[in-house]
Amino acid sequence: MSTPNTKLMIPDRAIASVVFGLLSLFTFRVYGQILWGTHDKSDAGIATISSILGCLETTRRVLAVVALLWCVWSWRKEWWLPSVIATICTALALFEAFFIDS
Repeated sequence: MSTPNTKLMIPDRAIASVVFGLLSLFTFRVYGQILWGTHDKSDAGIATISSILGCLETTRRVLAVVALLWCVWSWRKEWWLPSVIATICTALALFEAFFIDS
């Protein structure tokens, strides 16, 4: 007689979606701190800052889209509660990445 596997499943896809969403939000925070906290107004400083801001802008949008993909995957494979939490975090990241002008 075999016993059923009663191991609690860890919602790894939902956790990954939340992590990607939070990384996107954190990247926006860093973006804002660099944008508003810069005192170097020389030509070289402005060129460096604009390249950093461009990379951060791209990174936060890519992270938000990756969070969306993992969120959709978590809805297909996992329990509803972790998927709802992942959806809320992903929605915040997508709203911040695509609807807030910076």
